[in-house]
Amino acid sequence: MSSYLFPDLSAAEILTCMSELSIPFTEDDLNKPSPQRMQMVYETFADILMGVTRENLDSSLQSSSDMDFFEIHSGSLGLMVFHQKLVRLMNEVGIQNFSVRDLIKPEPGSVRRILSAILNFAKFREEQMPVLDAFTAKSDEVMQRHEQLTFQAQEMKTRLEALKKQRDEEEPLVQKAREANIALTNDLKELKKQETALTKDNDILRREKAELTEKMTNLSHLVVNTQQECEKIRARIVHDPETLKETIASMGNTLNASKANVAAMERKARELQARMDAIGCVEEDVATCLRIMEECETELTRLEEASRKVSKQREIHDQKQIEVREVEAREHQLLRQFENASDKLVRATHQAETKREAAQKRMAQIREEYALMTAERGARQQELDKKRAMTEQIEQKIADLRADVEAEVQGLQVAYSKLMSHVDLYMEEMVQCMDLVETA
Repeated sequence: MSSYLFPDLSAAEILTCMSELSIPFTEDDLNKPSPQRMQMVYETFADILMGVTRENLDSSLQSSSDMDFFEIHSGSLGLMVFHQKLVRLMNEVGIQNFSVRDLIKPEPGSVRRILSAILNFAKFREEQMPVLDAFTAKSDEVMQRHEQLTFQAQEMKTRLEALKKQRDEEEPLVQKAREANIALTNDLKELKKQETALTKDNDILRREKAELTEKMTNLSHLVVNTQQECEKIRARIVHDPETLKETIASMGNTLNASKANVAAMERKARELQARMDAIGCVEEDVATCLRIMEECETELTRLEEASRKVSKQREIHDQKQIEVREVEAREHQLLRQFENASDKLVRATHQAETKREAAQKRMAQIREEYALMTAERGARQQELDKKRAMTEQIEQKIADLRADVEAEVQGLQVAYSKLMSHVDLYMEEMVQCMDLVETA
């Protein structure tokens, strides 16, 4: 046997510990160990400390059931498989050279050292079990929290995709509103030019109307005065018919000129009324433009609401990202603590453990079992790598979505600023137009 780093227990201590573990063992078994009794004891320890039962050993032998003369070799195969399981346990407890001889021909001194090592390890394991349970519970909690945050991240991703889809669906409406706003702005500029021209024409026509009205009034007075003069003349007796005819002709010419002036003034008045009607149509067009502007403001309100929702979702997403990073940092910290505790446990158990001797040649069936275990480990490692790659991919997608959302929000803000500047310009022009109309 090699040197060992654990204290030997007395026979009484060994029997007491075995009784506490509910393993039937007597002092005769310790002084005169039998292969059957020791194999039963080692099976019990393998079950308690490693979770390896007789059923597990029997199932391991099923892979070799098709070999020649399996019935003859089944006993020795089972013993070799059991020995390989025990070698792992013995290496952990400090027995570096546990052999098949310890199973088929146990010696009292060897049995006492092996049981001392196993019982010391069992005591230490029992003392450290609360710490291991606490780390295991924390690790499970961290993994559960990680899964929860992963689910929340996926949910946030789904919500972001829904918001993006909604934005894409509303984009035609926004584009349509922008195009309508541009068209209305151009129409308003054209209407403003027409209104300015009509205002000038209206001012000119009003001045002409005032002048014509004044002329009409003067002509009316002139007609009245002329009629009065006619009455006076009729009252007189004119002895010279030629002079009377000339006077009447002159007065007729004056009357005809006055009638022509009155007709011209009436035509200008009708033209002025037609232009006033055109101004009324322009006012109706302006009212229609105002209604369209109100619809644009409604669309802008909806756009602002969508922008606020996107900002809120982005804040929630950022908060979840912070929580994920905190949990990951906490997970790494707990893992480091767990690794440190494991290292301390190994150092306390082994202390000065030397390099293990090279394993002896094993039977083909044991090699197949080892290959199977290696394949299972590789499959688990591949699955772990896939999950890690999926996690990194999800984190990258979240970062990409965050960048896309920020870019889209920035674009919406720029478009909103441009639209508001157009609206402000339009409102200023409308106020100026209204002031001009009121002044006119």
